[in-house]
Amino acid sequence: MGFKIIDGEGSGKEAGVDYCNRVKAKATTISGAVSAQQKGDAYFLSSGLVTLTSGNESGVLYIKTNETSDVVIDSIQIQLGLSDGTGDVIRGDYVAVSGGTLLTDQDPGIAVNVNAGSSKSLDTDVYKGKEGATITGISTGQNIYQAGTTYEETTGGFIVPKGSDLAVSITPPAGNTSMNVVFSVFVHLLDSE
Repeated sequence: MGFKIIDGEGSGKEAGVDYCNRVKAKATTISGAVSAQQKGDAYFLSSGLVTLTSGNESGVLYIKTNETSDVVIDSIQIQLGLSDGTGDVIRGDYVAVSGGTLLTDQDPGIAVNVNAGSSKSLDTDVYKGKEGATITGISTGQNIYQAGTTYEETTGGFIVPKGSDLAVSITPPAGNTSMNVVFSVFVHLLDSE
């Protein structure tokens, strides 16, 4: 005995079956990040322009999430201006930030919803760094870059649970007296997927 699968939206259309007795279906797949963007739950967080005037390490961005759901970092973008110093640029990453002038001398960073039609905001602390800003926390590693370049990196969905934080530092080339830096992250709420 057979049965019919009929469109539940009232069009009266029935589901088809192929020659192997499989139901024919058409599906559209979108990523969790795109789904979150459509719902207004995706954000752009950035240091904005930071000018570094030495070759010393400086904290450039601090992020702490206060959301009830996890925040997923989808990608990062690093814009490094030219430097009059010589050598590489070093990026330092920190978690479990416990202090430093990046926290105590707060300067608001940028937090923008990437859905222009959404009025939602992300419950986070975002601080812009500056020359000489210090970070106390657990170092999770360093990366090497060249001045005068822009890098975009996909993180594979780095998750930041409620109450967790992270910070980023930049060490310009030795002898630097002026280098502009912008460090940005694209994030979405995990529960929105």
